[in-house]
Amino acid sequence: MARERARRPVKRRLRPAEVRRRKDTRRAIVILAVALVAVIGVGVLVFSTRTPELDPATGCIAGQTVPHEHTVVLIDQTDPLTSHQVDYVRALILAEYDRLRPYGELSIRGVRSDPDDAGQTFSRCRVRRGSEVSGVASNPEMIEQAFKRTVGDGLNSYLNSLRNVPTAPHSPIMEAVDSVVDGADFGSTVKARRLLLVSDMAQNSDLVSEYRGPGSGLDPDAQARETLTRDLHGVAVRIHYVRRPKLGEIQTSAQRDFWRQWFTGQGANVKLGWGLQLVDGRK
Repeated sequence: MARERARRPVKRRLRPAEVRRRKDTRRAIVILAVALVAVIGVGVLVFSTRTPELDPATGCIAGQTVPHEHTVVLIDQTDPLTSHQVDYVRALILAEYDRLRPYGELSIRGVRSDPDDAGQTFSRCRVRRGSEVSGVASNPEMIEQAFKRTVGDGLNSYLNSLRNVPTAPHSPIMEAVDSVVDGADFGSTVKARRLLLVSDMAQNSDLVSEYRGPGSGLDPDAQARETLTRDLHGVAVRIHYVRRPKLGEIQTSAQRDFWRQWFTGQGANVKLGWGLQLVDGRK
């Protein structure tokens, strides 16, 4: 019996109208898919770049207790600053403020006779300046006015008060540093920490004093070291060294070497000098 060959099915040819309909369907599917991806992308962008709710007084994220970045400026208030020094401190603080990332925090505290008393404090988070924005959606003039209300006016008031501080009997610099480091807003959970001191660095407290004779205070005893030492790994320490003619016997190269070694021994990245180059640029 002859074997029949299997016949292949005959492929039906599509009519031109059907071909057009299928092409239109495929094109519509592609357009919808692209549109959907675009909508999702815009949503993600808006969500990731949205402005969080801010405290109108400080510019910080509302309810935030631990900032992602914190710069603390410790200003020695045991002696008054001259007008020139106040102008320098103003320029320094604004430079440090400008280097912060958005919502990073800058705080100013005082070194006073009582190490537990920081005096009048100032704390603001990084907000935009008018010169940093452009475009139809932003108003540089309004943004600059908001900056002045939040930062500029309060900062000027704070700095002007430093011209008339009375000379204090003690200058507990080490203890003031410890008070900052012990705070929850400057702990190891803060990703970027900077500590600036504007001071003559003439330590004078019950534990360590440089006023007890030449070279005194440059070799704290075991008890003082145990009490005052902190873990400063990850902290950038910048000492803006205020020279005072009356402290010629204390402000020696040995004193400056001591402070470098004191902070380095606790793990800090330390620089000592006088100039805005200590602000450091971001990489």
